[in-house]
Amino acid sequence: ITHTPDKNSIVMTMLVRDEEVNLRSNLPLWLAADVVDYFVFLVDSRTADGSERALDRIFGGDRVTYVIIHHDFDNFGASRTRSLAYTWKHFPQATYVWIADPDWRPDQSSAASAMDKGLLNEEHDMGTVEQWTGL
Repeated sequence: ITHTPDKNSIVMTMLVRDEEVNLRSNLPLWLAADVVDYFVFLVDSRTADGSERALDRIFGGDRVTYVIIHHDFDNFGASRTRSLAYTWKHFPQATYVWIADPDWRPDQSSAASAMDKGLLNEEHDMGTVEQWTGL
């Protein structure tokens, strides 16, 4: 399948288990930074807090596209690989993928908070999800 990439578009993918507090605190900052175009959240089926409700509240009605996938975590490496596969499946047009932790926040004290995606350079391309995962 051939997809035309959205020039310099970014997908942020996160593994989530009981991260409601971090999601409520940090995701609005990522939305305000207006850097990420798409989000993929792999939510552990054992999550007991309100992480999924927090995601729906934070993104409800927003202009950013997001996907929540329920998943039985087996180990970190396999779950991270699975998140990349889902990212490729849902957003094949994206140019870049950021694997982030829910407690990460954009650096608001520097130019990172006003990142110019036009400066992203394809010379730093690390390959495709198929190359990373064997899918």
